[in-house]
Amino acid sequence: MPMYPCLNTSTIQPVALSKKLPLISKAGFRHVELWNDEIDLHLSVTGESILDVRKRIQDNGLTVCSVIAAMGWAEAPEAEVDQVFDECKRRCDQAAQVGSKWIVASPPMGHVAVNVMTDRLVKLLEITEQSHIQPMLEFLGFTEQYHSVGSVLEVLQSPVLASTPIVADIYHLIRGGGALEDLLKFKPGQLGIFHINDLPAEPDFLVQTDYDRVMLGEGLIDLKHAIGLLKEIQFEGPVSLELFNKKLWQADPSDVLSVGFERLSALIA
Repeated sequence: MPMYPCLNTSTIQPVALSKKLPLISKAGFRHVELWNDEIDLHLSVTGESILDVRKRIQDNGLTVCSVIAAMGWAEAPEAEVDQVFDECKRRCDQAAQVGSKWIVASPPMGHVAVNVMTDRLVKLLEITEQSHIQPMLEFLGFTEQYHSVGSVLEVLQSPVLASTPIVADIYHLIRGGGALEDLLKFKPGQLGIFHINDLPAEPDFLVQTDYDRVMLGEGLIDLKHAIGLLKEIQFEGPVSLELFNKKLWQADPSDVLSVGFERLSALIA
Protein backbone atom coordinates (compact mmCIF):
# COMPACT_ATOMS: atom_id res chain seq x y z
CA MET A 1 0.00 0.00 0.00
CA PRO A 2 1.45 3.43 -0.87
CA MET A 3 1.81 6.34 1.54
CA TYR A 4 -1.51 7.74 2.69
CA PRO A 5 -2.59 10.80 4.73
CA CYS A 6 -3.29 10.48 8.44
CA LEU A 7 -4.22 13.02 11.09
CA ASN A 8 -2.68 13.14 14.54
CA THR A 9 -5.39 14.64 16.74
CA SER A 10 -2.87 16.90 18.51
CA THR A 11 -3.25 19.16 15.44
CA ILE A 12 -6.68 20.24 16.73
CA GLN A 13 -6.05 19.30 20.35
CA PRO A 14 -8.51 21.57 22.20
CA VAL A 15 -11.53 20.16 20.32
CA ALA A 16 -13.47 17.45 22.16
CA LEU A 17 -12.96 13.95 20.75
CA SER A 18 -16.65 13.58 19.93
CA LYS A 19 -16.40 16.67 17.71
CA LYS A 20 -12.94 15.89 16.33
CA LEU A 21 -13.92 12.65 14.64
CA PRO A 22 -16.63 14.02 12.30
CA LEU A 23 -14.49 17.06 11.48
CA ILE A 24 -11.52 14.86 10.59
CA SER A 25 -13.67 12.66 8.40
CA LYS A 26 -15.36 15.61 6.67
CA ALA A 27 -11.94 17.06 5.78
CA GLY A 28 -11.13 13.86 3.86
CA PHE A 29 -8.93 11.95 6.29
CA ARG A 30 -9.63 8.25 6.69
CA HIS A 31 -6.81 7.45 9.10
CA VAL A 32 -6.20 8.95 12.52
CA GLU A 33 -3.83 8.81 15.49
CA LEU A 34 -5.40 9.18 18.91
CA TRP A 35 -3.98 9.85 22.38
CA ASN A 36 -4.73 7.75 25.45
CA ASP A 37 -5.21 10.91 27.49
CA GLU A 38 -7.90 12.29 25.18
CA ILE A 39 -9.70 8.94 25.20
CA ASP A 40 -9.59 8.92 29.00
CA LEU A 41 -10.96 12.46 29.11
CA HIS A 42 -13.77 11.59 26.72
CA LEU A 43 -14.74 8.55 28.78
CA SER A 44 -14.75 10.50 32.04
CA VAL A 45 -16.74 13.45 30.65
CA THR A 46 -19.34 11.52 28.65
CA GLY A 47 -19.68 8.32 30.66
CA GLU A 48 -19.37 6.34 27.43
CA SER A 49 -17.59 3.02 27.18
CA ILE A 50 -14.51 2.33 25.09
CA LEU A 51 -16.76 0.37 22.72
CA ASP A 52 -18.83 3.53 22.23
CA VAL A 53 -15.65 5.32 21.21
CA ARG A 54 -14.81 2.58 18.73
CA LYS A 55 -18.30 2.87 17.24
CA ARG A 56 -17.86 6.64 16.87
CA ILE A 57 -14.62 6.02 15.00
CA GLN A 58 -16.23 3.46 12.71
CA ASP A 59 -19.35 5.56 12.12
CA ASN A 60 -17.10 8.36 10.86
CA GLY A 61 -15.34 6.05 8.43
CA LEU A 62 -12.03 6.29 10.26
CA THR A 63 -9.29 3.77 11.02
CA VAL A 64 -6.96 4.23 14.00
CA CYS A 65 -3.34 3.87 12.91
CA SER A 66 -1.78 4.30 16.34
CA VAL A 67 -2.44 5.43 19.88
CA ILE A 68 -0.03 7.60 21.88
CA ALA A 69 1.51 6.49 24.15
CA ALA A 70 3.11 3.94 26.46
CA MET A 71 5.30 6.09 28.71
CA GLY A 72 7.69 5.69 31.64
CA TRP A 73 8.51 2.08 30.77
CA ALA A 74 12.19 2.77 30.07
CA GLU A 75 13.19 4.98 32.99
CA ALA A 76 10.95 3.65 35.78
CA PRO A 77 12.88 2.85 38.98
CA GLU A 78 12.92 -0.87 39.74
CA ALA A 79 10.59 -0.34 42.71
CA GLU A 80 7.97 1.18 40.37
CA VAL A 81 8.36 -1.05 37.32
CA ASP A 82 5.31 -3.22 38.01
CA GLN A 83 3.07 -0.19 38.55
CA VAL A 84 4.34 1.54 35.40
CA PHE A 85 3.90 -1.56 33.27
CA ASP A 86 0.38 -2.06 34.64
CA GLU A 87 -0.44 1.40 33.27
CA CYS A 88 1.24 0.54 29.98
CA LYS A 89 -0.93 -2.59 29.80
CA ARG A 90 -4.06 -0.49 30.35
CA ARG A 91 -3.03 1.85 27.56
CA CYS A 92 -2.23 -1.05 25.23
CA ASP A 93 -5.62 -2.62 25.89
CA GLN A 94 -7.26 0.72 25.18
CA ALA A 95 -5.38 1.04 21.89
CA ALA A 96 -6.53 -2.42 20.85
CA GLN A 97 -10.13 -1.68 21.84
CA VAL A 98 -10.33 1.35 19.54
CA GLY A 99 -8.99 -0.74 16.66
CA SER A 100 -5.32 0.26 16.57
CA LYS A 101 -2.57 -2.20 15.73
CA TRP A 102 0.16 0.03 17.17
CA ILE A 103 0.94 2.00 20.31
CA VAL A 104 3.79 4.50 20.40
CA ALA A 105 6.50 3.72 22.95
CA SER A 106 7.96 7.01 24.16
CA PRO A 107 11.68 7.14 25.04
CA PRO A 108 13.08 8.40 28.35
CA MET A 109 13.97 12.06 28.79
CA GLY A 110 17.26 11.30 30.51
CA HIS A 111 20.02 8.72 30.17
CA VAL A 112 19.10 5.03 30.21
CA ALA A 113 21.68 2.43 29.21
CA VAL A 114 21.01 0.64 25.94
CA ASN A 115 20.89 -2.77 27.61
CA VAL A 116 18.25 -1.50 30.05
CA MET A 117 16.24 0.00 27.17
CA THR A 118 16.45 -3.34 25.36
CA ASP A 119 15.34 -5.35 28.41
CA ARG A 120 12.46 -2.99 29.14
CA LEU A 121 11.34 -2.91 25.52
CA VAL A 122 11.26 -6.72 25.46
CA LYS A 123 9.00 -6.58 28.53
CA LEU A 124 6.79 -4.00 26.82
CA LEU A 125 6.65 -6.21 23.73
CA GLU A 126 5.33 -9.07 25.86
CA ILE A 127 2.58 -6.79 27.15
CA THR A 128 1.60 -5.51 23.72
CA GLU A 129 1.44 -9.09 22.42
CA GLN A 130 -1.11 -9.84 25.14
CA SER A 131 -3.18 -6.96 23.77
CA HIS A 132 -2.63 -8.13 20.18
CA ILE A 133 -0.92 -4.92 19.13
CA GLN A 134 2.69 -3.87 18.55
CA PRO A 135 4.84 -1.09 20.04
CA MET A 136 6.50 1.50 17.80
CA LEU A 137 9.67 2.96 19.30
CA GLU A 138 9.87 6.74 19.07
CA PHE A 139 12.86 9.08 19.27
CA LEU A 140 12.36 12.64 20.50
CA GLY A 141 14.74 15.37 19.38
CA PHE A 142 14.77 17.19 22.72
CA THR A 143 15.70 14.17 24.86
CA GLU A 144 19.17 13.58 26.28
CA GLN A 145 19.98 10.25 24.65
CA TYR A 146 17.32 8.80 22.35
CA HIS A 147 16.98 11.78 20.05
CA SER A 148 18.03 10.38 16.67
CA VAL A 149 17.48 7.56 14.22
CA GLY A 150 20.80 5.97 15.13
CA SER A 151 20.08 6.02 18.85
CA VAL A 152 16.88 3.98 18.54
CA LEU A 153 18.30 1.63 15.92
CA GLU A 154 20.95 0.73 18.50
CA VAL A 155 18.21 -0.45 20.86
CA LEU A 156 16.72 -2.75 18.24
CA GLN A 157 19.84 -4.87 17.60
CA SER A 158 18.42 -7.75 19.63
CA PRO A 159 16.84 -10.42 17.35
CA VAL A 160 13.64 -10.40 19.43
CA LEU A 161 13.23 -6.66 18.72
CA ALA A 162 14.42 -6.62 15.12
CA SER A 163 10.89 -6.30 13.71
CA THR A 164 9.87 -3.45 16.05
CA PRO A 165 8.86 -0.47 13.91
CA ILE A 166 10.02 3.08 14.57
CA VAL A 167 8.19 6.41 14.53
CA ALA A 168 10.05 9.23 12.78
CA ASP A 169 9.09 12.90 12.70
CA ILE A 170 10.32 15.89 10.67
CA TYR A 171 10.59 18.00 13.82
CA HIS A 172 12.43 15.39 15.87
CA LEU A 173 14.83 14.55 13.04
CA ILE A 174 15.96 18.18 12.84
CA ARG A 175 15.58 19.10 16.53
CA GLY A 176 17.82 16.19 17.50
CA GLY A 177 20.66 17.55 15.39
CA GLY A 178 20.06 15.25 12.44
CA ALA A 179 18.97 15.76 8.85
CA LEU A 180 16.28 14.52 6.52
CA GLU A 181 18.85 12.18 4.97
CA ASP A 182 18.89 10.21 8.22
CA LEU A 183 15.73 8.57 6.89
CA LEU A 184 17.98 6.57 4.57
CA LYS A 185 19.25 4.68 7.65
CA PHE A 186 15.95 2.81 7.77
CA LYS A 187 15.61 -0.51 6.02
CA PRO A 188 12.42 -1.12 4.00
CA GLY A 189 9.62 -1.92 6.44
CA GLN A 190 11.44 -0.54 9.48
CA LEU A 191 9.56 2.77 9.61
CA GLY A 192 6.04 2.40 10.99
CA ILE A 193 4.57 5.90 10.86
CA PHE A 194 6.03 9.17 9.63
CA HIS A 195 4.94 12.35 11.39
CA ILE A 196 5.05 15.37 9.12
CA ASN A 197 5.16 19.09 9.90
CA ASP A 198 7.14 22.15 8.89
CA LEU A 199 9.59 24.27 10.90
CA PRO A 200 9.87 28.07 10.95
CA ALA A 201 13.05 30.11 10.52
CA GLU A 202 13.00 31.26 14.15
CA PRO A 203 13.91 30.26 16.74
CA ASP A 204 16.90 28.18 15.69
CA PHE A 205 15.97 24.60 14.81
CA LEU A 206 18.01 23.18 17.69
CA VAL A 207 16.02 25.03 20.35
CA GLN A 208 12.54 24.82 18.87
CA THR A 209 9.73 23.25 20.91
CA ASP A 210 6.76 21.12 19.93
CA TYR A 211 4.68 24.28 19.71
CA ASP A 212 6.91 25.93 17.08
CA ARG A 213 5.87 23.49 14.34
CA VAL A 214 3.93 25.12 11.51
CA MET A 215 1.56 24.00 8.78
CA LEU A 216 3.01 22.25 5.75
CA GLY A 217 4.50 24.69 3.27
CA GLU A 218 4.82 27.53 5.79
CA GLY A 219 8.33 26.76 7.04
CA LEU A 220 11.81 26.09 5.69
CA ILE A 221 11.82 22.30 5.39
CA ASP A 222 12.08 20.73 1.94
CA LEU A 223 9.06 18.49 2.38
CA LYS A 224 9.16 17.17 -1.19
CA HIS A 225 12.70 15.98 -0.54
CA ALA A 226 11.53 14.25 2.65
CA ILE A 227 8.84 12.39 0.74
CA GLY A 228 11.40 11.48 -1.92
CA LEU A 229 13.60 9.93 0.77
CA LEU A 230 10.64 7.94 2.09
CA LYS A 231 10.13 6.56 -1.39
CA GLU A 232 13.81 5.58 -1.53
CA ILE A 233 13.39 3.39 1.55
CA GLN A 234 10.16 2.01 0.07
CA PHE A 235 8.04 3.37 2.89
CA GLU A 236 4.40 2.39 2.60
CA GLY A 237 2.14 3.58 5.38
CA PRO A 238 0.62 6.56 7.14
CA VAL A 239 2.12 10.03 6.81
CA SER A 240 0.54 11.72 9.79
CA LEU A 241 0.11 15.48 10.15
CA GLU A 242 1.20 16.29 13.71
CA LEU A 243 1.18 19.87 14.94
CA PHE A 244 1.01 21.47 18.38
CA ASN A 245 0.75 25.04 17.11
CA LYS A 246 -1.30 27.15 19.53
CA LYS A 247 -2.28 29.63 16.82
CA LEU A 248 -3.79 26.78 14.84
CA TRP A 249 -5.55 25.56 18.00
CA GLN A 250 -7.29 28.94 18.13
CA ALA A 251 -8.30 28.82 14.46
CA ASP A 252 -11.38 27.16 12.98
CA PRO A 253 -10.53 23.44 13.16
CA SER A 254 -12.39 22.76 9.91
CA ASP A 255 -10.12 25.19 8.11
CA VAL A 256 -6.99 23.72 9.69
CA LEU A 257 -8.01 20.21 8.71
CA SER A 258 -9.01 21.15 5.17
CA VAL A 259 -5.72 22.93 4.51
CA GLY A 260 -3.76 20.12 6.13
CA PHE A 261 -5.47 17.39 4.15
CA GLU A 262 -5.15 19.27 0.85
CA ARG A 263 -1.45 20.01 1.29
CA LEU A 264 -0.57 16.57 2.65
CA SER A 265 -2.46 14.76 -0.10
CA ALA A 266 -0.75 16.83 -2.80
CA LEU A 267 2.64 16.26 -1.21
CA ILE A 268 2.46 12.46 -1.15
CA ALA A 269 0.59 12.03 -4.45
